[in-house]
Amino acid sequence: MESIVVLANICSILLIVVFYRFLVNYIKEKRVAYWSTIILIVFPHHYYFSMAYTESLFLLLAILSFNSILRKQYILFGLFSSLLILTRVNGVFFMIPLLIFHFRIHENSIYNPKTYFIFIPALITLIIYLFHIHEVTGYYLGFKYISELNWDAKQSFPFSAIYNAIAVKEFNYLTYNAFYALFFFALSFRFLARKEFDFFLLCLLCILIPLYEGSTISQPRFISVIFPFSILIGNALAKCRYKVVILSLLLGLHLLSFHF
Repeated sequence: MESIVVLANICSILLIVVFYRFLVNYIKEKRVAYWSTIILIVFPHHYYFSMAYTESLFLLLAILSFNSILRKQYILFGLFSSLLILTRVNGVFFMIPLLIFHFRIHENSIYNPKTYFIFIPALITLIIYLFHIHEVTGYYLGFKYISELNWDAKQSFPFSAIYNAIAVKEFNYLTYNAFYALFFFALSFRFLARKEFDFFLLCLLCILIPLYEGSTISQPRFISVIFPFSILIGNALAKCRYKVVILSLLLGLHLLSFHF
């Protein structure tokens, strides 16, 4: 367990560096990149990056994948996107936003067949992984079967999980998670206004797919890897006069989040 925590913290440090460098190349404003990185560090529930979970490694690989597309480093993209899927199988859902990101950053790439070829390594990795899961569990979607068996996950309409969590008589951590998810679900529509459909889709996938399991229990974890929110909030913070107050508030919420 200790070695996993050490690895998670190493990935967390690398994540901070890689995220900042990606934003400098993507936004081309060091001030916004700086404050977005600060948000990534101090935002509530981002303590998962330093715990024995895969969040820090997963997000590190996701940022490296986006950065590889941005810089047209397609061999590296094949490597990072494949590792992303191996780290957590839901990394496959990042492939669609990554493809749209490529279309947005590199104009006319939608008509270039080479655009789609760069996703072949990730596709092959997914197929091999599914066959391996089938050999071990007898199911191609064995991870889904294990989830249902160990956590009593029951598929349902995503917003049913939110309604059930809010409808309880006493406020609990599931209720908190439901409101947390609703806040970021609403915030995700800001990316439509910014014409960043790739980020908008990434937000929806990361929020709604976990709710399909019928519970809000893991919402803070899944939302923590939605890095566009750090960019959005960091951009607003860079223009704000009350940075100390806002950062103090976020730190307070960060500490409060341990209660839930």
